[in-house]
Amino acid sequence: MIRFGLVAVRRLSLVAASAICLAWAPSAFAQAGAKPLVDMKITVSTHPLLDFSAPIFVAMKQGFFEKEGVRITEVVSSEGGGTTVRNILTGGLDMGLVSFPAALQVNLSGTPLKIVEGGERIITSHMLVAAENSKITSLKDAVAQGATIGYSSPGSVTQAVLVLSLQRMGIDPTKVSSRPTGGLGAGFTLVRGGGLAVTSAIEPVFAISGKGLKVIERLSDHIKKFQQMVWVVNPQFMSAHPEAVAGFLRAHLAAVNWIAANVDEAAAIWAKEADIPKEAALAAFASDVRAGGIKAYYGTGYDREAMEAAVDSMRYFGTIKADAVIPWKDILDQSKLPPEAVKVDVSTFPNPKGG
Repeated sequence: MIRFGLVAVRRLSLVAASAICLAWAPSAFAQAGAKPLVDMKITVSTHPLLDFSAPIFVAMKQGFFEKEGVRITEVVSSEGGGTTVRNILTGGLDMGLVSFPAALQVNLSGTPLKIVEGGERIITSHMLVAAENSKITSLKDAVAQGATIGYSSPGSVTQAVLVLSLQRMGIDPTKVSSRPTGGLGAGFTLVRGGGLAVTSAIEPVFAISGKGLKVIERLSDHIKKFQQMVWVVNPQFMSAHPEAVAGFLRAHLAAVNWIAANVDEAAAIWAKEADIPKEAALAAFASDVRAGGIKAYYGTGYDREAMEAAVDSMRYFGTIKADAVIPWKDILDQSKLPPEAVKVDVSTFPNPKGG
Protein backbone atom coordinates (compact mmCIF):
# COMPACT_ATOMS: atom_id res chain seq x y z
CA MET A 1 0.00 0.00 0.00
CA ILE A 2 1.47 3.32 -1.06
CA ARG A 3 0.56 6.58 0.64
CA PHE A 4 1.30 9.92 -1.05
CA GLY A 5 1.46 13.36 0.49
CA LEU A 6 -1.06 16.03 -0.43
CA VAL A 7 1.15 17.99 -2.85
CA ALA A 8 0.15 17.30 -6.43
CA VAL A 9 2.80 16.00 -8.80
CA ARG A 10 1.96 18.63 -11.39
CA ARG A 11 2.71 21.29 -8.81
CA LEU A 12 5.99 19.47 -8.14
CA SER A 13 6.84 19.73 -11.85
CA LEU A 14 6.54 23.51 -11.63
CA VAL A 15 8.48 24.10 -8.41
CA ALA A 16 10.78 21.06 -8.72
CA ALA A 17 10.36 20.22 -5.06
CA SER A 18 8.00 18.70 -2.52
CA ALA A 19 7.94 16.86 0.75
CA ILE A 20 6.19 13.81 -0.66
CA CYS A 21 6.82 10.62 1.25
CA LEU A 22 5.94 7.06 0.43
CA ALA A 23 5.09 4.64 3.22
CA TRP A 24 5.06 0.98 2.30
CA ALA A 25 3.14 -1.62 4.25
CA PRO A 26 5.62 -3.68 6.27
CA SER A 27 6.31 -7.37 6.02
CA ALA A 28 8.52 -8.98 8.61
CA PHE A 29 10.38 -11.37 6.36
CA ALA A 30 11.26 -11.70 2.70
CA GLN A 31 10.00 -15.26 2.81
CA ALA A 32 9.17 -17.87 5.42
CA GLY A 33 12.23 -18.78 7.46
CA ALA A 34 14.34 -15.90 6.15
CA LYS A 35 16.25 -13.61 8.46
CA PRO A 36 14.60 -10.27 9.37
CA LEU A 37 14.88 -7.57 6.77
CA VAL A 38 16.92 -4.42 7.36
CA ASP A 39 14.67 -1.36 7.30
CA MET A 40 15.86 1.58 5.23
CA LYS A 41 14.64 5.15 4.87
CA ILE A 42 15.93 6.72 1.69
CA THR A 43 15.69 10.04 -0.13
CA VAL A 44 15.64 10.67 -3.87
CA SER A 45 15.99 14.16 -5.34
CA THR A 46 12.73 15.45 -6.88
CA HIS A 47 10.97 12.14 -6.14
CA PRO A 48 8.74 10.89 -7.71
CA LEU A 49 8.64 13.10 -10.80
CA LEU A 50 11.93 12.38 -12.57
CA ASP A 51 13.14 9.03 -13.89
CA PHE A 52 15.57 8.76 -10.98
CA SER A 53 12.60 7.26 -9.11
CA ALA A 54 11.60 4.64 -11.67
CA PRO A 55 14.02 1.90 -10.48
CA ILE A 56 12.84 2.40 -6.89
CA PHE A 57 9.20 1.86 -7.85
CA VAL A 58 10.09 -1.15 -9.99
CA ALA A 59 12.28 -2.73 -7.31
CA MET A 60 9.47 -2.36 -4.78
CA LYS A 61 6.86 -3.75 -7.17
CA GLN A 62 8.99 -6.71 -8.24
CA GLY A 63 10.25 -7.55 -4.74
CA PHE A 64 13.92 -7.00 -5.59
CA PHE A 65 14.69 -5.18 -2.33
CA GLU A 66 13.22 -7.87 -0.08
CA LYS A 67 15.04 -10.54 -2.08
CA GLU A 68 18.27 -8.78 -1.08
CA GLY A 69 17.32 -8.49 2.60
CA VAL A 70 16.19 -4.87 2.55
CA ARG A 71 12.84 -3.26 3.31
CA ILE A 72 12.29 0.32 2.13
CA THR A 73 10.02 1.89 4.73
CA GLU A 74 10.07 5.44 3.41
CA VAL A 75 11.11 7.35 0.29
CA VAL A 76 11.40 11.06 0.94
CA SER A 77 11.51 13.70 -1.76
CA SER A 78 13.62 16.84 -1.65
CA GLU A 79 14.35 19.78 -3.92
CA GLY A 80 17.80 18.40 -4.65
CA GLY A 81 21.33 19.72 -4.17
CA GLY A 82 22.48 20.47 -0.64
CA THR A 83 18.96 19.97 0.75
CA THR A 84 19.05 16.26 -0.07
CA VAL A 85 22.48 15.89 1.50
CA ARG A 86 21.32 17.62 4.69
CA ASN A 87 18.32 15.30 4.85
CA ILE A 88 20.68 12.33 4.99
CA LEU A 89 23.07 13.81 7.52
CA THR A 90 20.51 15.30 9.89
CA GLY A 91 17.11 13.92 8.94
CA GLY A 92 17.46 10.33 10.09
CA LEU A 93 17.72 8.96 6.55
CA ASP A 94 19.96 6.04 5.67
CA MET A 95 20.77 6.45 1.99
CA GLY A 96 20.03 8.84 -0.83
CA LEU A 97 20.33 9.69 -4.48
CA VAL A 98 21.83 13.18 -4.52
CA SER A 99 23.46 15.46 -7.05
CA PHE A 100 27.12 14.67 -7.67
CA PRO A 101 28.24 18.28 -7.03
CA ALA A 102 26.42 18.35 -3.68
CA ALA A 103 28.05 15.07 -2.63
CA LEU A 104 31.50 16.36 -3.58
CA GLN A 105 30.99 19.67 -1.84
CA VAL A 106 29.97 18.17 1.48
CA ASN A 107 33.03 15.90 1.45
CA LEU A 108 35.34 18.77 0.55
CA SER A 109 33.87 20.78 3.43
CA GLY A 110 35.14 18.12 5.85
CA THR A 111 31.94 16.13 6.40
CA PRO A 112 32.44 12.51 5.30
CA LEU A 113 29.61 11.11 3.20
CA LYS A 114 30.68 8.13 1.13
CA ILE A 115 29.62 7.83 -2.48
CA VAL A 116 28.86 4.13 -3.01
CA GLU A 117 27.50 4.17 -6.56
CA GLY A 118 27.63 6.48 -9.53
CA GLY A 119 24.02 7.06 -10.55
CA GLU A 120 22.71 8.68 -13.71
CA ARG A 121 25.71 9.57 -15.85
CA ILE A 122 24.63 10.40 -19.39
CA ILE A 123 22.64 13.36 -20.68
CA THR A 124 19.42 12.09 -22.23
CA SER A 125 16.41 14.41 -22.26
CA HIS A 126 18.05 17.79 -21.63
CA MET A 127 16.88 20.18 -24.33
CA LEU A 128 16.21 23.80 -25.12
CA VAL A 129 12.70 24.96 -26.00
CA ALA A 130 11.11 28.09 -27.44
CA ALA A 131 7.56 29.23 -28.11
CA GLU A 132 5.85 27.32 -30.92
CA ASN A 133 5.60 30.50 -33.02
CA SER A 134 9.21 31.54 -32.40
CA LYS A 135 11.50 32.02 -35.39
CA ILE A 136 14.38 30.54 -33.38
CA THR A 137 15.10 27.02 -34.62
CA SER A 138 18.38 26.03 -32.94
CA LEU A 139 20.89 26.98 -30.26
CA LYS A 140 23.17 28.59 -32.86
CA ASP A 141 20.18 30.53 -34.13
CA ALA A 142 19.39 31.72 -30.59
CA VAL A 143 22.97 32.87 -30.07
CA ALA A 144 23.04 34.65 -33.44
CA GLN A 145 19.85 36.52 -32.55
CA GLY A 146 21.20 37.53 -29.12
CA ALA A 147 18.42 35.65 -27.36
CA THR A 148 18.57 35.12 -23.60
CA ILE A 149 18.56 31.44 -22.61
CA GLY A 150 17.09 30.24 -19.34
CA TYR A 151 18.30 27.48 -17.03
CA SER A 152 16.74 26.31 -13.77
CA SER A 153 19.20 27.61 -11.14
CA PRO A 154 22.87 28.66 -10.73
CA GLY A 155 25.21 25.66 -10.70
CA SER A 156 22.44 23.29 -11.81
CA VAL A 157 22.87 20.49 -14.32
CA THR A 158 20.78 22.53 -16.78
CA GLN A 159 23.29 25.39 -16.58
CA ALA A 160 26.29 23.07 -16.74
CA VAL A 161 24.95 21.25 -19.78
CA LEU A 162 24.19 24.54 -21.54
CA VAL A 163 27.71 25.85 -20.92
CA LEU A 164 29.39 22.60 -22.00
CA SER A 165 27.24 22.44 -25.14
CA LEU A 166 28.24 25.99 -26.10
CA GLN A 167 31.90 25.20 -25.51
CA ARG A 168 31.75 22.07 -27.64
CA MET A 169 30.06 24.06 -30.41
CA GLY A 170 32.99 26.49 -30.32
CA ILE A 171 30.93 29.29 -28.74
CA ASP A 172 32.23 31.27 -25.75
CA PRO A 173 29.57 30.90 -23.00
CA THR A 174 30.53 34.28 -21.52
CA LYS A 175 29.37 35.92 -24.75
CA VAL A 176 25.90 34.36 -24.52
CA SER A 177 23.07 35.92 -22.53
CA SER A 178 21.63 33.48 -20.01
CA ARG A 179 19.77 33.62 -16.70
CA PRO A 180 18.25 31.40 -13.99
CA THR A 181 14.48 31.00 -14.11
CA GLY A 182 13.84 29.51 -10.67
CA GLY A 183 12.71 26.18 -12.04
CA LEU A 184 11.76 24.44 -15.27
CA GLY A 185 8.08 25.29 -14.96
CA ALA A 186 8.88 28.93 -14.28
CA GLY A 187 11.01 28.97 -17.42
CA PHE A 188 8.13 27.56 -19.47
CA THR A 189 5.86 30.29 -18.15
CA LEU A 190 8.37 33.01 -19.03
CA VAL A 191 8.74 31.74 -22.59
CA ARG A 192 5.01 31.42 -23.13
CA GLY A 193 4.52 34.95 -21.79
CA GLY A 194 7.25 36.47 -23.96
CA GLY A 195 9.57 37.28 -21.07
CA LEU A 196 12.25 34.86 -22.27
CA ALA A 197 13.16 33.53 -25.71
CA VAL A 198 14.57 30.10 -24.88
CA THR A 199 14.70 27.94 -21.77
CA SER A 200 15.85 24.54 -20.56
CA ALA A 201 13.63 21.48 -20.39
CA ILE A 202 13.84 17.79 -19.49
CA GLU A 203 11.48 14.84 -19.64
CA PRO A 204 8.96 14.03 -18.30
CA VAL A 205 8.42 17.67 -17.24
CA PHE A 206 8.25 18.83 -20.86
CA ALA A 207 5.74 16.16 -21.82
CA ILE A 208 3.56 17.15 -18.85
CA SER A 209 3.89 20.94 -18.85
CA GLY A 210 5.38 21.98 -22.20
CA LYS A 211 2.19 22.93 -24.05
CA GLY A 212 2.77 25.77 -26.51
CA LEU A 213 6.52 25.13 -26.69
CA LYS A 214 8.79 23.46 -29.25
CA VAL A 215 12.18 21.77 -28.99
CA ILE A 216 14.94 23.71 -30.75
CA GLU A 217 18.01 21.78 -29.57
CA ARG A 218 18.73 18.44 -27.90
CA LEU A 219 21.79 19.02 -25.74
CA SER A 220 22.46 15.28 -25.59
CA ASP A 221 23.68 15.73 -29.19
CA HIS A 222 26.64 17.69 -27.79
CA ILE A 223 27.22 16.08 -24.39
CA LYS A 224 27.02 12.35 -23.82
CA LYS A 225 28.51 11.76 -20.40
CA PHE A 226 27.97 13.91 -17.34
CA GLN A 227 27.67 12.63 -13.76
CA GLN A 228 24.32 13.94 -12.56
CA MET A 229 23.52 11.85 -9.49
CA VAL A 230 25.24 9.50 -7.04
CA TRP A 231 24.12 7.23 -4.22
CA VAL A 232 25.47 8.19 -0.78
CA VAL A 233 25.10 6.54 2.63
CA ASN A 234 24.70 7.91 6.12
CA PRO A 235 27.98 6.99 7.93
CA GLN A 236 26.15 5.44 10.89
CA PHE A 237 24.04 3.22 8.65
CA MET A 238 27.08 2.19 6.62
CA SER A 239 28.86 1.12 9.79
CA ALA A 240 25.89 -0.80 11.18
CA HIS A 241 24.55 -2.38 7.97
CA PRO A 242 27.21 -2.67 5.24
CA GLU A 243 25.54 -5.73 3.69
CA ALA A 244 22.22 -3.90 3.46
CA VAL A 245 23.95 -1.20 1.39
CA ALA A 246 25.35 -3.87 -0.93
CA GLY A 247 21.92 -5.51 -1.11
CA PHE A 248 20.27 -2.22 -1.99
CA LEU A 249 22.68 -1.69 -4.88
CA ARG A 250 22.09 -5.21 -6.18
CA ALA A 251 18.33 -4.67 -6.04
CA HIS A 252 18.64 -1.34 -7.82
CA LEU A 253 20.69 -2.96 -10.59
CA ALA A 254 18.07 -5.72 -10.93
CA ALA A 255 15.41 -3.03 -11.34
CA VAL A 256 17.42 -1.23 -14.03
CA ASN A 257 17.85 -4.48 -15.95
CA TRP A 258 14.12 -5.17 -15.62
CA ILE A 259 13.23 -1.70 -16.93
CA ALA A 260 15.51 -2.21 -19.94
CA ALA A 261 13.69 -5.44 -20.77
CA ASN A 262 10.17 -4.17 -19.95
CA VAL A 263 10.06 -0.48 -20.85
CA ASP A 264 6.32 -0.23 -21.41
CA GLU A 265 5.41 -2.02 -18.18
CA ALA A 266 8.04 -0.06 -16.22
CA ALA A 267 6.57 3.20 -17.56
CA ALA A 268 3.14 2.08 -16.39
CA ILE A 269 4.47 1.33 -12.88
CA TRP A 270 6.28 4.65 -12.58
CA ALA A 271 3.36 6.62 -14.03
CA LYS A 272 0.86 5.07 -11.64
CA GLU A 273 2.95 5.62 -8.52
CA ALA A 274 4.03 9.16 -9.50
CA ASP A 275 0.58 10.15 -10.81
CA ILE A 276 1.89 11.28 -14.17
CA PRO A 277 0.67 10.33 -17.65
CA LYS A 278 2.14 7.09 -18.93
CA GLU A 279 3.00 8.91 -22.15
CA ALA A 280 5.23 11.28 -20.14
CA ALA A 281 7.05 8.35 -18.53
CA LEU A 282 7.52 6.75 -21.94
CA ALA A 283 8.90 10.04 -23.28
CA ALA A 284 11.56 10.05 -20.57
CA PHE A 285 12.51 6.43 -21.24
CA ALA A 286 12.58 7.11 -24.99
CA SER A 287 15.12 9.87 -24.37
CA ASP A 288 17.22 7.45 -22.32
CA VAL A 289 17.13 4.87 -25.10
CA ARG A 290 17.95 7.45 -27.79
CA ALA A 291 20.97 8.70 -25.84
CA GLY A 292 22.54 5.29 -25.27
CA GLY A 293 20.08 3.01 -23.55
CA ILE A 294 18.42 2.47 -20.18
CA LYS A 295 21.38 0.57 -18.75
CA ALA A 296 23.88 3.17 -19.92
CA TYR A 297 21.81 5.96 -18.39
CA TYR A 298 21.39 4.49 -14.93
CA GLY A 299 24.71 2.64 -15.07
CA THR A 300 26.33 0.52 -12.42
CA GLY A 301 29.58 1.43 -10.76
CA TYR A 302 31.42 4.52 -11.94
CA ASP A 303 32.31 6.30 -15.16
CA ARG A 304 35.46 8.39 -15.08
CA GLU A 305 34.61 10.47 -18.16
CA ALA A 306 31.21 11.42 -16.73
CA MET A 307 32.69 12.34 -13.37
CA GLU A 308 35.45 14.45 -14.90
CA ALA A 309 32.94 16.35 -17.04
CA ALA A 310 30.95 17.23 -13.91
CA VAL A 311 34.09 18.26 -11.99
CA ASP A 312 35.20 20.44 -14.90
CA SER A 313 31.86 22.26 -14.78
CA MET A 314 32.19 22.76 -11.01
CA ARG A 315 35.63 24.32 -11.46
CA TYR A 316 34.27 26.52 -14.26
CA PHE A 317 31.46 27.84 -12.06
CA GLY A 318 33.73 28.19 -9.03
CA THR A 319 31.72 25.66 -7.03
CA ILE A 320 35.09 24.17 -6.20
CA LYS A 321 38.35 26.07 -6.59
CA ALA A 322 40.36 25.53 -9.74
CA ASP A 323 43.29 24.24 -7.67
CA ALA A 324 41.23 22.19 -5.19
CA VAL A 325 42.50 18.66 -4.67
CA ILE A 326 39.73 16.04 -4.53
CA PRO A 327 40.60 13.10 -2.23
CA TRP A 328 38.85 10.52 -4.39
CA LYS A 329 40.07 7.53 -2.40
CA ASP A 330 38.37 8.92 0.71
CA ILE A 331 35.13 9.81 -1.08
CA LEU A 332 34.42 6.80 -3.30
CA ASP A 333 33.64 3.46 -1.66
CA GLN A 334 33.59 0.73 -4.31
CA SER A 335 33.42 -2.20 -1.91
CA LYS A 336 29.61 -2.53 -1.95
CA LEU A 337 29.18 -2.59 -5.72
CA PRO A 338 27.67 -5.62 -7.48
CA PRO A 339 30.28 -7.92 -9.09
CA GLU A 340 29.44 -6.73 -12.62
CA ALA A 341 29.80 -3.05 -11.74
CA VAL A 342 32.49 -0.92 -13.38
CA LYS A 343 35.14 0.25 -10.94
CA VAL A 344 37.64 3.06 -11.41
CA ASP A 345 41.27 3.52 -10.44
CA VAL A 346 41.08 6.78 -8.51
CA SER A 347 44.85 7.11 -8.46
CA THR A 348 44.70 7.96 -12.18
CA PHE A 349 42.13 10.76 -11.83
CA PRO A 350 43.61 14.11 -12.86
CA ASN A 351 43.98 16.38 -9.85
CA PRO A 352 45.96 19.55 -9.11
CA LYS A 353 49.11 18.84 -7.12
CA GLY A 354 48.63 15.09 -7.57
CA GLY A 355 45.73 14.76 -5.13
